[in-house]
Amino acid sequence: MRWIKEHWFGLLMSIFVLFVVLYFIIIFVSPRYDLQRRGFIPCTEELAQNISACQENKLTCAMGAIWRNNLCDLRVIVQGFSAWLEGKQARPWSNYWFEPELLSDRPGNDDPDLAEFYRQHPDLQAEMNELKRLEQEQYQNDQPKE
Repeated sequence: MRWIKEHWFGLLMSIFVLFVVLYFIIIFVSPRYDLQRRGFIPCTEELAQNISACQENKLTCAMGAIWRNNLCDLRVIVQGFSAWLEGKQARPWSNYWFEPELLSDRPGNDDPDLAEFYRQHPDLQAEMNELKRLEQEQYQNDQPKE
């Protein structure tokens, strides 16, 4: 009991830091894109909209948007845990750690125009580098001579 009396603050701070690190890791490894918009994706989209809508008191507005985003992310984690307790999902993290469904994964979504574009332009990287070089040359030619 004496140890707890002497180290209660350090113990509480260690638990808080552990919580923050786990929270960061969960958010960091979760999918960023999914066609079904599962997990933290709606929260992130809402954060982007809220920050871009900030007009006055931008710092305060942005900090409020970030705070609301963290609450939304925590709500997703709690909903996953609740669904797991109710038997609606196999694991507590199934609603935010999942295999994302991407557009290229869906059968029948082959765009013939896109396939034709890739056939006509097999080396897009080289073409983009050439365009960048030409743009730099044009910029240098447009600069007034001293």
